[in-house]
Amino acid sequence: MKKIIQRLTILSVIVLAGCASESKQFPEPKAMKSMVTFWERVYSEWSENQAVYHDNRYLDVIYEIKDVPSANRRSVLNSHESVLRERLTTMVDSYQTKKALTSEQKKWVAMLKKAGGEKAIYEAPERLRYQTGLKNNFRRGLEISGYYMPEFKKIMKKNNVPTEIAYLPHVESSFQGHAYSSVGASGMWQFMPATARGYLPMQRNVIDGRLDPFMAAQGAAVYLREAHDRVGEWPLALTGYNHGVGGMVRAKNEISPDIGRIVWEYQGPRFGFASRNFYAEFLAAKKIAENGSSYFPDLVHKARRKVDGVTLVQPIKVRDLANALMVSEMTLIELNPAWLQNVRLNKVAIPANIPVWLPKGSAKKLPSDIGRRIEKR
Repeated sequence: MKKIIQRLTILSVIVLAGCASESKQFPEPKAMKSMVTFWERVYSEWSENQAVYHDNRYLDVIYEIKDVPSANRRSVLNSHESVLRERLTTMVDSYQTKKALTSEQKKWVAMLKKAGGEKAIYEAPERLRYQTGLKNNFRRGLEISGYYMPEFKKIMKKNNVPTEIAYLPHVESSFQGHAYSSVGASGMWQFMPATARGYLPMQRNVIDGRLDPFMAAQGAAVYLREAHDRVGEWPLALTGYNHGVGGMVRAKNEISPDIGRIVWEYQGPRFGFASRNFYAEFLAAKKIAENGSSYFPDLVHKARRKVDGVTLVQPIKVRDLANALMVSEMTLIELNPAWLQNVRLNKVAIPANIPVWLPKGSAKKLPSDIGRRIEKR
């Protein structure tokens, strides 16, 4: 019994040491605690039909939480923001001129002072922002992630990147493979076109690797590995995924390698709300993803993907590949979302030397002069 206890003690030390090592890669600075808590609530507490009106620097300063109607959604959100900004402006005027404050104004002043001192009061109207909840989207992303996560983690490990980075699509797209941003980013990993061309298979009207979550995961892993080599810290590398690695090199040189100081002190161009909060969003998403059933007790993950991965020796049209494997063209198209219209319609061939996904068990039917197995999956 004594030997068993000793072994268990040693095992516990090893496990705790491993956890400590991982936490050191993704620390949660005290200065960012309120930011992480805010995003944790966005992802797990507030629904898409709720709007949280808050201070964009001091995220624990929350003025109101309003229900949002489905009709005229944006108009209603902006209208209430304008009304609330006027009320905040009145609060600042009353505070500066030492007029009697209403109970609401006293509450706001107390929150702002606690968060950032008296100086935080004066520009509160300019810092007003609203954030709609993402609870349902995040839950759906958790369910979907079961299909992708085992391979994403494998890709990260293979590229010497922490496996926790596999959680990043929770922040970028809620695991939606065809997500598009207003600035042109695309896919589950939200690559911009210019960046994608350096890391993914990209050929106009033929292949867009951003739309294949597994190709994009590989590209993201390589990008982040290179980013870490430049900035030396995973929080900075992750923030560079949103803001640009060059910007984080400048931030590190001007301020510190400490992400907690950077988010409060760095004033670089384009380092706005999204970039300041990107690492906090990741930490919140990681926390929920690692404890999904605690946040969503009846959560059911989608079954993991089961496919054969091959790389083509020579270009081949979808029709000919389907015939060789005795499967439908649509089956192949559904497994390979990176194929664009010209490929799907058999106007051009699938290029060689890129990953192609086949139904599980069908790779053995592939003639050796057409393609070869990437690895067993």
